[in-house]
Amino acid sequence: MKLKQKLIIGFIAVSLLAGIVGFLGLYTTNHIINSFESGEEHFGSIIEASNEVSSYAKRAEGHAILFLTFHNESDRQKFSIRITSLFEQISIIDNKINNTEARKVLDDIKSKTEELQSIGESLFEIYDYETRTIGRFEYENHEELIRRFDDVAAEIRSDGLELARIELDLKSEQEQMAKENAAYLYNIILILSLFAVFGALVLGFVIAQNIANPILKLKETAMDIGKGNLDTRLEIESDDEIGDLSKTFNKMSEDLRKSNEVIVSAKEYTDNIVNSMTDTLIVVSPHGKIQTLNPATCTLLGYSEEELIGQSIGKVLPEYGSLFDGWEHEYSNKEELILNVEKNYLSKNLRKIPVVFSASIMRDDDGKIQGMICVAHDITERKQAEKELQQSEEKYRILIENIQDGVFLVQNTKIQFANEAFAKMLGYTVGEVIGKDFNELIVPEDSEMVIDHFYRKQIGEDISREYEFSMSHKDGTRIAVNMNVGLITYRGKVTSMGTIKDITRSRIAQEKILEQAALLDKARDAILVRDLEHRIIYCNKNAKRLYAMADRNSLVKISMTFCIKKCRFSSSKPKRVSSRKENGLANCIR
Repeated sequence: MKLKQKLIIGFIAVSLLAGIVGFLGLYTTNHIINSFESGEEHFGSIIEASNEVSSYAKRAEGHAILFLTFHNESDRQKFSIRITSLFEQISIIDNKINNTEARKVLDDIKSKTEELQSIGESLFEIYDYETRTIGRFEYENHEELIRRFDDVAAEIRSDGLELARIELDLKSEQEQMAKENAAYLYNIILILSLFAVFGALVLGFVIAQNIANPILKLKETAMDIGKGNLDTRLEIESDDEIGDLSKTFNKMSEDLRKSNEVIVSAKEYTDNIVNSMTDTLIVVSPHGKIQTLNPATCTLLGYSEEELIGQSIGKVLPEYGSLFDGWEHEYSNKEELILNVEKNYLSKNLRKIPVVFSASIMRDDDGKIQGMICVAHDITERKQAEKELQQSEEKYRILIENIQDGVFLVQNTKIQFANEAFAKMLGYTVGEVIGKDFNELIVPEDSEMVIDHFYRKQIGEDISREYEFSMSHKDGTRIAVNMNVGLITYRGKVTSMGTIKDITRSRIAQEKILEQAALLDKARDAILVRDLEHRIIYCNKNAKRLYAMADRNSLVKISMTFCIKKCRFSSSKPKRVSSRKENGLANCIR
């Protein structure tokens, strides 16, 4: 009988046994999974809805109280939404529960929810009536109704939790039954598995007598060939596949001998690859002497091959000249000595060449160190680019650090960067403001405006980049600032980048000017303020009446000389003009 037929018969028998056990195991597993999944789907949705009932009752109560307390219309709308959601969750539970006790609790929840809705709407109607008639809601006059409102909400929450507890108990009972069924089926599978194992052992013993012994001979012959005895032959005479394998194995041994000859030619091919490498390659002996190098090494360093062969590696790599003394002992248990480190080669003309340097130890079959392979990549151009980049970064860093305005970067309201001027303006150090929430630095009354501006800018609205608001100093004082902000991409995220300028003094000066202007309007005289070129830059109300101008803007556009002439010659009564110089400005006319 052929080996194939023997194996087929054995595998069919084992497969049948394994198939029976597997089918029963699969059936048992599916039965258990279906039991748990159906219970999880049924009871899980009810429990989830029960918890949602408790949550929505609490939220509905909260929104109603918030509306009555803070008069926010959105809370009134949210109350209605929560009541609607409450009825939806009750409907979900109503379609799924079958237990009598759970049904009773659900009916109580329904009635309490309707009462909660009714009381809430009554409170809203009272609120509308009182705010319309007396201008406010008399909270203390309706404490009894509000307490009932709170009690009903609490009862709904309690019923929701009770309903969840009932369903959890039912779920536990169903899972216990499923476990008992599973244990019974697993016992049956265990018995069948024992029969299957026994049958497999019997079949294995029979097959081993016909297959294992020839394979052991095959293993011994393979080990001989592995040691280099390529002339070894396998002597197995049989008509089955093992005999065919013996003939094939002998042919493979012959082919292996021929392949050994091919390896020699493959070495030449490898040498060609090494010679074509653009990176430098140096092979160093255990004593630190250069044994082999490729043309790229000679080209980079300016040496010929004859000038470097036999020389110490320290001639071209001074930093590691002494490293290779005794390295075969120090690194005897390591595969990699050096990996991707930046070092300098020394060329023939003593020029330092920056390279990325790696070195690996070579070992023979017994693990003895034969030498070291050193590979390096010229990074002269990269180093030059890094130097230029560093200079550019330094230039911009100095610019940011010395600019008088505060510069900042904000991501998701958190300050990612701030210069010294920004931190100093608010009384902090740079370390203190980095990571700080930008909103914390804005005075409360301006916070909403600034946040709205930030978010509108982020969603793409065409709004002004520049606006003014007040920020909080570390010592608690306020600082008026002018901010100019835009959007950039920083580290892959949308970021607000801007500058702030302290305009506190300017704003105080403007306020003083307005105060002084109000005082001048109360004067009985006509007062004009001119610049050094005799152009009027301010006039009070009496000056406007004196010159019969429609508004102040009309008067400030003409010259002071014209006003004086008009004052003297446009009326039969002469007018006295007095002048007082202060910083090149001022005239007063009576």
